[in-house]
This record gives sequence, C-alpha cells and structure tokens, in this order.
Amino acid sequence: MTVHTRDLRSALGHSDYVRSLRRNLPPDAFRPDPRRYLRIALHFGITIVGFVALRVSPHALWPLIGLVIASSTAALPFLGHDLSHRTIVTHRYLLYPTELVLWSLLFIPVTLWRRLHNAHHVHVNSDGDPDRAYLTSDRGLSPIVTAALLYPNRITRYNPLCALHFVTYPVRHAIAALFFSGSPSFVAANPVSSVRDKIIILLEILFIVAVQGLIAYFLRGAYLWASVVPVVMASAVSSWYFFTNHRLQQFHDSDDVLASTTSVTVPRICDILHSNFSYHTEHHLFPAMNSRYYPMVSMLLQAHFPDRYHRVPMAAAWSKLWMNPILLSPKGEGSPVSAAVEPAPRGRLLRSAAR
Repeated sequence: MTVHTRDLRSALGHSDYVRSLRRNLPPDAFRPDPRRYLRIALHFGITIVGFVALRVSPHALWPLIGLVIASSTAALPFLGHDLSHRTIVTHRYLLYPTELVLWSLLFIPVTLWRRLHNAHHVHVNSDGDPDRAYLTSDRGLSPIVTAALLYPNRITRYNPLCALHFVTYPVRHAIAALFFSGSPSFVAANPVSSVRDKIIILLEILFIVAVQGLIAYFLRGAYLWASVVPVVMASAVSSWYFFTNHRLQQFHDSDDVLASTTSVTVPRICDILHSNFSYHTEHHLFPAMNSRYYPMVSMLLQAHFPDRYHRVPMAAAWSKLWMNPILLSPKGEGSPVSAAVEPAPRGRLLRSAAR
C-alpha cells in the first residue's frame, strides 16, 4: 500500500480525503446489501415472539422477556440508520414502509429523522448541525438545562440521564419542527421548514401512536416491558456511541470530517450487533458505503492520515467526555480529546472487512 503524505498544517476537506482513499476501495463497498434485511427480519421476529411471550407468561418472567426484546430493539437504530443511507435497499416502495415500522418502534417519525440526519451530515459539528453541542454563544436557559441534564460534562459528572438523550431527542425536535419556523433554544438547529414535511411528520406521529396503542392493547399490563424498557435501552446504546463520536472534537466551521468526528474501539460483538457504528469517521467520509467495509477504511486512514485520524478505546473516550464543560466554546476552547490513533491489528481489520 502506498502511503499518502501531506503537510498536516494545510487545510483538508471532505473531498480531499475521499479522493485519496476511494481508489483503494472495492466497488462492492458502495453497492446496497439487501442481505441485511435478514437482520431486520431477525430482530422484528424476536420482538414479535417476545410480545407473544409477554402475553402468555407469568408476571415474574416479564423483566427477562423485556430484556430480550430490548437487546433486539437496541440494534434497530443502527439498521434504521443504514436504511436511511440507502446502503441496504434503494427501492422507495420497500424502503419507506420498512423505515416507518422500524422507527415507529423507537418513537421517531421517519421524515423527522431523515431531515435531522441529513442536516447532521451536511453541517457536522458546525452551526447548522442539529446534533452539535450547545455553545456558550447559545442564548436562553434551555441550552444550559438540556446540556447539564442530558450531555456528559464535568459538573453533573456520571449523570445517568445522559442515557435518555435519544428519548428526549425526537420529542424536542418534533415540537420544534411542528410549531416553530426557526430554531428554538431547546434544539441546536431545526432543519424542518416545509409545510409538506410538517404534515407528513404529524401523520407519522399518529401512526406511531396507533402502533404503540395496538401494542399496549395486546399486552395490557406488560407494555412497560414490551416498549418502554426497550426504547430506553436503545437510547442508552445509541447515546453511548453518539457522544463519543461527536463530543470529543472542537466545534468548527469546515468540512474536515477527521477534525469533527471520532471513531472508537469496542468489543467485536458490539460491532456485529451495531453495524460497525463504532467506525464513525469512516461513515462520515463515505455515508453511502456498506458498513462491512468500514474497517478497511480505518486501515487506510491509519496509513494515509495517521496524525489526523482519531480512533480511541470507548472507555478512554467516555473518560474524556466527563471533562467537558456544560457549554462548549464556539472558538474550540472546550475539552476536546487529544486523540492519538489506536490502530487495530492489521490482520483483524482485513478479516473484519472481508466478512
């Protein structure tokens, strides 16, 4: 492999990284992988079987069954994420219904998710990113309260409410989308503006209410274990990645993806269950790529841009997160991680990419 070298003092953008790495990646990496529908079917199947088991089982077994359902529900955000990037299927009449049902189990309207996530990719870690950190320049009490309660920081250190970030996230953004034309202080950015989007989001919320109502009616007193606990578990797992992916780098206004994202190392079973989401810098470089190939991109980044690429162990990343202030400085004066690359063994990366 030929190592690409650059003057690290020069500014690099998204296109520079893609131009350097794209030629080293196989064409299959950018083709949809409909076999991933088997995973979606598996997790849906476990959920349905779990619902039936809750209906016929004694109350003493409900917590155990609920945890089984939750383990599958926690994998759904990552499959839904891949669906939204068209890396599983591209057929619109198959894609939207699948997303609608999947995200409804997580209390998230599909269209809201699409608009938010698209804005996140376009404006990652900059002012228009709905997922960015709250800043000292943000006005009002809402940013302070939200960041103190739901974001890792050194003041409310080890606050377990951070696990609920993705429970409150769709609620806050749905209110902003439906009732505000600009960006209210309780969200970092509000990319939803068209009347058509607002109507579709409202209809999708009604669909979610109907789905959850049917689940509650079918399961009666077991609804807590069928839906509430699994959604909290999915939020906790998603937050586990989200904060480490995007809260360890400075707020900035450029398209330097390596400067705005962090990849983390996690146990192999987590990469299998969560669609290699730990390789998040790789995803932002190639959002339409099959996630099976992210380890290959990681290896290329370590070879081409070793002084720019951030990949750290998950435990070290979380340790750094608890050193952040409640509000970060827009000038980058917070506590971003000084993240040296944590290269995985070359052989393991090649085996992972080949799977």
